[in-house]
Amino acid sequence: MGASSLPVISYPLQPQSLIARFLADPAKLEQALTHVSSISMIFDAGILVIGTNGRVIAESMELSDLAGMDLRFSDYVKIPLQSGKPFISAPFRLSLPPHNPMIAMVVPVRDNDDRIICLLVG
Repeated sequence: MGASSLPVISYPLQPQSLIARFLADPAKLEQALTHVSSISMIFDAGILVIGTNGRVIAESMELSDLAGMDLRFSDYVKIPLQSGKPFISAPFRLSLPPHNPMIAMVVPVRDNDDRIICLLVG
């Protein structure tokens, strides 16, 4: 099964300064991610925030081994950073136990100057 990309969706009211403030404090970002209970109903494996360098900034799964992990060579990181478009990955297995199969849905997050500042992965 191959990967596919989604159409670009723009939200003009997105609070970019709030996102930038959370990026500066990964602990607050993780706290915010773990307190959004509706996320776990849709993304049972949680949410990742990945920096433009491909490293995990924050995660909602409470897996401390994920923090700082370099994922830049994964298609679900490399392709959206290069294309600037949302992306759905092909199925893969998480590199950490319990190695569950997953599909990543990725959306680039942009600043007010339309530059990608991170990826939101669910």
